[in-house]
Amino acid sequence: MSDSNQGGSAPVAVGDLDIHDTKSKVEVGHEKQIVGKAEIELEKDMMAVAAAEAKAAAETEAAAEMMQLAAEAKAAAEAKAAAAAEEEKSAQSVVHEFNTAAIKAFSEEQYAVAADKLSDAIQIDPHNPALYGNRSLALFEDGRFMEALKDA
Repeated sequence: MSDSNQGGSAPVAVGDLDIHDTKSKVEVGHEKQIVGKAEIELEKDMMAVAAAEAKAAAETEAAAEMMQLAAEAKAAAEAKAAAAAEEEKSAQSVVHEFNTAAIKAFSEEQYAVAADKLSDAIQIDPHNPALYGNRSLALFEDGRFMEALKDA
């Protein structure tokens, strides 16, 4: 063996290239591949994050739209219920007016008029048993016994 190789670290020249230079170039090339792959993975991760953010934004917007629709539906239902309550109140007011007129007619012994007013009230509120009872009494006092029996 020669003295020049005993140190073990002396470069061996092959052509114009040094083995140490070639090894370094290979290592640098390998590191560049690793960095390139890492950059690709980072780009993929960034795209996935952007897609997730876009999806979350779309879901948030959809949820906001659903909340708005629910609020509008609730408001419409409340308005409809209020209108129905007002209509019921108005109908009951008319029934009360007919019933009051019937009571007045009955007290004046105008039994046929009382029965007619109660019939009008029954047209508006057919589920009110008091109206049928009062009409039955008015019909009875008017001598219309068979009709009175139907309401009794």
